[in-house]
Amino acid sequence: MSLSRLLLGLTPILGLTLSAATAVAQDERPVAITNARILTMSGKPIDNGTVLMQEGVIKQVGKKVKVPAGAKVIDAEGGTVMPGLVHAWSKAGLRGRRQTTTTRMPGMPRRFRGGRRFGSSASAVNKAGKKVSDSLYARQDIFHDLLECGVTTLVLAPDGVGFPGLSAQIEPTAKHEEGFILDDDAYVVVECIAKSQAKNTVKSALDAGKKALEERKKPKEEPKKDDKAAAKKPTGKPEKKTDPKPADKKDKPKEEPKPTPKPKDDPKPKPKDDPKPKEDPKKDPKKDEAKKADDKSKKPAPKKREKKKDPNAEVVADLLDKKRRAFVVMGSANQLAHYMDAVGDHRFPMTIVAQRDNTREGSLHMVAKKLEELEAGVLMAPELSTQTHSNRVSSPSEELRKAGLEVGFLIGDSKSAVRGLFFKLIDLVRHGAKPQDVLRGVTAVPAKMLGMDKQVGTIGKGKQANLLLFTGDPLDPTSSLRSVFYRGAEVRKDANQ
Repeated sequence: MSLSRLLLGLTPILGLTLSAATAVAQDERPVAITNARILTMSGKPIDNGTVLMQEGVIKQVGKKVKVPAGAKVIDAEGGTVMPGLVHAWSKAGLRGRRQTTTTRMPGMPRRFRGGRRFGSSASAVNKAGKKVSDSLYARQDIFHDLLECGVTTLVLAPDGVGFPGLSAQIEPTAKHEEGFILDDDAYVVVECIAKSQAKNTVKSALDAGKKALEERKKPKEEPKKDDKAAAKKPTGKPEKKTDPKPADKKDKPKEEPKPTPKPKDDPKPKPKDDPKPKEDPKKDPKKDEAKKADDKSKKPAPKKREKKKDPNAEVVADLLDKKRRAFVVMGSANQLAHYMDAVGDHRFPMTIVAQRDNTREGSLHMVAKKLEELEAGVLMAPELSTQTHSNRVSSPSEELRKAGLEVGFLIGDSKSAVRGLFFKLIDLVRHGAKPQDVLRGVTAVPAKMLGMDKQVGTIGKGKQANLLLFTGDPLDPTSSLRSVFYRGAEVRKDANQ
C-alpha cells in the first residue's frame, strides 16, 4: 500500500479523534452567567452579578468575578439566577404504585361502594431495610422531563404503610442502570395510620430496633483462657524435649543401657523410632479413665454460631441511634396523636410529610408546639386552605413558620405540576408569605432536610452548579424559565432523544 493511500485511510480516524478531543475541551471549559440578579438563598440577592462554573461546581459568585479567557459567557440580560429545585419526596417512575379505587361488587346496588381498597387501608409492613432503588428503571422520560422543568435534585420515596423502606436519590441524566442511583439510602419512610394493625407494626418494628441497638452496645465477652495455656506462651522457637527425671535419684540407681543387637545376630531388627511401650503392672485403669475425662473437660467448648442480623431491625436501630433520618407521613393533629401512641418514648430525627392539610382532623399548626418538641421540620403542599364550615382562607405553611418550624414544599411529579409550582408560590406570597421564604422552601430547606445542604440548595463557592435562569423574577407571573443548568451543563430539550 502506498503512503498516500495510508494517509487517506487514516484521515477520517484522525478527524474523529480531533473532534472528540475538541468536544471534551468544550465541556471542560468554564461557563459564566453574567449580568444577572443572583438569589443565593443563603444571603442577600446580588444585583448585576456573575456565576462562574467549571467541572460541575461553582467556582466564584459575586459582582466582581473575573471571567477567564476562553470561557463560555451567557448574558442573563438582567434575568434572575436561583438554585435548582430540590424534590425531596417524589413518586415519579415508581412501578406498582398503590391507587385508591372502589369497585362495585356483583349483584349490589350502585350506591354500595365496597370491594377492595388500596391506599390508607393497605396492610402495614416492616420492610425498613428494603430499598426502593431495587425496583427502579433508569430509562424513563419522566426523569428528564422533571429536569427540564428545573428539578435538579430528585429523591424517590417508597410507597406503603408502616416501615415500607428506604428512599433513593437518582441521577436524572443517566441512560443506563450504571450510575443511575446516586444514593440508595437517603432516608427511612414511616407511615402510621389510625388503625391498630398499622400502629402495632410500628411498635414491634421499634422494639426490634431497640433490641438490636442494645445488642450492639453490649461489651464483647472475651473467651476464657486456661491458666496453664496462658502461662505457656508460644515463643516462636521449638521447645527442647527433656526426659523426665526421677524424683529421688539416690533411691533409684541408673540403669545401664542394654547393648543393641548387631544386624548379623538379628536379621529383622525392630525400628528404634517406634519402640513398643511395656505395660506397667502398677497402673490403675480407673485412674486412667478419670484422667481422660478430666482432659476432655479442659478442652475449649465449640464456638457458637452468630445469629443472622435482621436487616429491617438494623435500619431501625440506626434510626434510634440517630444515624439516619426519617420522613414521617402525617397530615393532621389527629394523625400526630396516633403516631405518638405508636412510637411511645422513641425519638429520632424526623421530617413530617403533609401531603394535604386535613382541617377536619385538625391542621398541623394546632399542634405546632408538639412538633417543635420533636424537632421536626415540615414538608407540605404549597397550597392555601379553607377552614371547615367557613369561607376563611388560610396559609398552613405560614402559620407553621410563624410558630417557629422550618417548612419546605412538595413539588409534584409531572411537568404540569412543576410548571404550576411557581403560581402556587405566588399565591402564598399574596397571603402574607415572604418571597425569600417560599423560594427557600423549594431549594435550601428540603436540601437541609435531606442532609445535602452542603452540596445543593444554595448558590456558593464549591456547591454543585445546579442553577435556574429566569427571564425575570421567578415569582413574577410574566417571567419564564429560560435555561436549566445541571452540574454546570445546560440541559437541552432533546438530550433524552
